Amino acid sequence: MKKTLLLLSIVFVCGSAIAQTEKAEYSNVINVELGKDLKGQTVTIDAEFFGFGMAGMAKPNKFKVGYIPFRCFEIGGEPEKNSFGGEVGNFFFIKKKNDYADEVKNLKKGDKVTITGEVYINNYYGYKNVNFIVHEITKI
Repeated sequence: MKKTLLLLSIVFVCGSAIAQTEKAEYSNVINVELGKDLKGQTVTIDAEFFGFGMAGMAKPNKFKVGYIPFRCFEIGGEPEKNSFGGEVGNFFFIKKKNDYADEVKNLKKGDKVTITGEVYINNYYGYKNVNFIVHEITKI
């Protein structure tokens, strides 16, 4: 009886976690106005890996310690441009101690990935910027 209750509890908890993750369009997640609706929710998107680091941009305070920054853009799209004309992509952050951090380190420019995580919108001197906190990433 105890084993049955334990099994039912595990199935219920896992089913609840899976049900809370929805597939979202990349453009809806990265857009500041549309991303507000997804803030705090766990979503899954498909993206194209672009590179590591912040491309000369300031790292948000929330991610200064313990996170690996990387950049992606929409599959079939183009990376965003910075004010100097360079390509930067959109910013994604994964904790260094996350089980998937090693997978991120092995990615190469152009790799297609499926990313599960949550939207984080920071305010940098009045300019709102969407970042994505990565919980899980897999190469497609």
